[in-house]
Amino acid sequence: MAEIIAAGFDFDNARKNAKYPYEDWFNGKVWKISRPEDFQITPKSMQINLYAAAARYDLRLRTKLEGGDSIIIQAVEWGDDE
Repeated sequence: MAEIIAAGFDFDNARKNAKYPYEDWFNGKVWKISRPEDFQITPKSMQINLYAAAARYDLRLRTKLEGGDSIIIQAVEWGDDE
């Protein structure tokens, strides 16, 4: 059942408790993350999660599925064409 919680809910703290280290992965560097070391779901599902997380951080994301169990990712600022 839905409930109203305190108006002072700390959304920033909720980000810190995320299941995956998005703040590390979204630092602008090119990362290769792999299953099962970095995530346990299918790579396609993880790719979808990454795009959703990037949107929450107001970032654009480049991804490439690689080798069946890995994803190459790079987060960039909106308008960054490099």
